[in-house]
Amino acid sequence: MTDTLRKELDALWATNHVDKPDDFTAETGTISVGPPTGSAASNSALLQEAINDALIVPQRGGKVRLEPGIWELSVTLTQLEDCLEFGGPNVAAESSRGTVLKWVGGASPVMRIGSLSGAPYSGSRLHDLSFDNVGTATTAIELAGIYQPTLERINCRPTVPFSSAGLTIGYLDLTVILACLRQVFLRESGPIGIKVLRANALDLDDCSAFYHTSGNLVLGDATHPV
Repeated sequence: MTDTLRKELDALWATNHVDKPDDFTAETGTISVGPPTGSAASNSALLQEAINDALIVPQRGGKVRLEPGIWELSVTLTQLEDCLEFGGPNVAAESSRGTVLKWVGGASPVMRIGSLSGAPYSGSRLHDLSFDNVGTATTAIELAGIYQPTLERINCRPTVPFSSAGLTIGYLDLTVILACLRQVFLRESGPIGIKVLRANALDLDDCSAFYHTSGNLVLGDATHPV
């Protein structure tokens, strides 16, 4: 991280971060961040640091709450441990864009949730988020090795469709175990709405996916036959 970016990130923590990392405890439980004011690089670093802080031992299982607004991002946000809750204030997925994660970077996911090796992570929940893309992102959310992830009130109607799919479940040979989707709304989010590569079970409730040229819900591909 450059000195300039570090100074900008420190300034953002000072003005935007309600519960700073040094003050975070299991009792407070929530790290609040925002509203967005920085560059895409500093926003990415700020949100990743908030995720990391919410997952530190022994406070693992923390929450990150984003203020409404447009968060421009250029680096994939990743979950590094078990049990994360990440999202904005409660809004209806179809009626409000609320807290927006807007990708302006290259060919990567906006968020990657789950382990990339070994045992799967567990218990994560993403909620009340909208995803936009004006860069070359591959997918809004990529679920890797994870047990029972929950996505609630997720809106995905990007300016530029994601190159692979709006939502990707499974990564390489990593299995998603019982993915729960609640009020997930995808419209023209990519060639595919929801791409399922490796999953042992899906629970979909009040979800919508339409206007995807290669399928609204696609199970498997040449490498991951169903």
